Parts: sequence; C-alpha cells; structure tokens
Amino acid sequence: MDLNRIVTYLIISLVILLSSQVCFAETGNESPANGKVILASDLNQNLSQNPAGIDILDLLNQSGSSGTPASVRIIQVNPGAVYTPSAANSAPDALYLISGNAKVSADTLSVNAKSEDTVVVPEGSLFDVENIGNETLTFISALSSPVPVQETGKQNIYKIAFDGVSPILFGNETDNASFSVNRILDTNGDALPLSFDLAVVSVPMEHTIGSHYLISGEIGYMLEGSGEITIGCVPHTIKKGDIFYIPSKAEQQLTASTDMKYVLLTDPFYKPSEDFSVSSSC
Repeated sequence: MDLNRIVTYLIISLVILLSSQVCFAETGNESPANGKVILASDLNQNLSQNPAGIDILDLLNQSGSSGTPASVRIIQVNPGAVYTPSAANSAPDALYLISGNAKVSADTLSVNAKSEDTVVVPEGSLFDVENIGNETLTFISALSSPVPVQETGKQNIYKIAFDGVSPILFGNETDNASFSVNRILDTNGDALPLSFDLAVVSVPMEHTIGSHYLISGEIGYMLEGSGEITIGCVPHTIKKGDIFYIPSKAEQQLTASTDMKYVLLTDPFYKPSEDFSVSSSC
C-alpha cells in the first residue's frame, strides 16, 4: 500500500471517529444518555390512566443517576378532590402549578396557590393538595434528592408567585438570540435545601438559545408556544404540553417558532460555571 493510500485511510478513519462523538459535548469519558421528548398526547393518556400521577423519570426510562432529581411527577386533581401522599415526604417537595387553584396544607400551615405559583413543602411534612377551583388542577411535584440542609429562613411551607420574581435577560436581542429567565427557586443564590432549581424560561418568536451544554440534567415542561430543540444533534419539535429531557453534558440548542415559555428543572442546581457555550458540532 503506497503512502497516499495510508494517509487517506487514516484521514477517513479519523473523520468517522470524530463524527461518532461530536453530538455530545463532554468533559469526562462517560457517554451521556439520549435526550427525549414526551408528547402532550402521550402524557395526557398516561395521566388519564394513573389518577395518582405520572413518574416522569419512568416515562423517560431514566434514573436519578442521570442528572435528574429523585422524583419528578405530574399530578392532576379533579375539582373538589384532594391529593394526599401516602407518607411524609423524605425531602423538600416543590409543587409548580401548571393550571388550576389549590390549597396546600402541611402540618398546621396552609397556603392558597394559583397557576404559575410554586409551593415548597419542607422535608418530613404530611401534606395534602386540595383543588379549590372549578377546573382540573395540574401540577409538577419535584422531590429533591438528599442534600445537607442549608441554613435558610424558609423551613416552613411557603409560596413563590411567578410575578414576584424579576426576569433576567440573557443573549443578544439584535441577533434574535435573547431570552429571559425567572429563577423561581434559585438554589445556588438563595442557599435552599434542594438538589435542584426551578425556572421559567421565555423565548420570543424566532429567537434562539445558542448551542451549549450543562454538567446538570434538565427536564422542561412546555407552558406556551412551539419550536424546535436539538439535543445531542437530534432535532425535536416541541409545543405546549410536551416534556423534554436533556441529559448531563448533552449539547443543546433551541429556536422558538412562536412566543415560547417553559418551566425548567435543573438537577444538580444550575451554576453559571457549569454552563458552557460551544460552536455547534451538528
């Protein structure tokens, strides 16, 4: 075999090797799991068959070791009905209301909450969620992975309203690459006793969140709008009611077809130092 053939063979082999790896941006040797989208139709079908709620990690075929909390559920409660867990929660539980009105009671305290509110129930509480409205109550329940309890003044049940959290603007509006984030539960900044944080992300129509990756895993629930998200070089169309999963270290990029808003759960909690912008390799 002559020298030119050897060089050509080596170049082709190198290209094949690199093309099999560039779909994920990694800092370690392990290969992250694939991303996934759960369509609203599939989610609603599962909810209708499981009145006690749906375990999102089960639907994703993922476990807590993939960079997601110990438990993420979506629960629906009919008007006048009460949802009551069978035991005290083993860790703080964050309830984000997608729709409806609720009275959340824990121990001797209670708070009323509406759509877009978040209620945090502390570890070890016996609690229930009553639907006090005329429509179906739908909420996300995110039970934290075990973490050392940090000193904070919020050890009782408490509520955070979406409108009470100032949005932070990111990106460049001139280049159609701007978006805003309302950090509902800012675990990094507020030293909350949670393994995750919770944010609502708003992306204007035809704007893009550029290619990047996180050390953490993410689960998003589409509240409004539609668009496309690319996870590990695989594009997915997403719309209201869909859930998307982004594993740890997977390259991601998102473009909004219409004004888009989604609630995003990041575990371990978001740290700016673990958010890496990259040139798209897809």
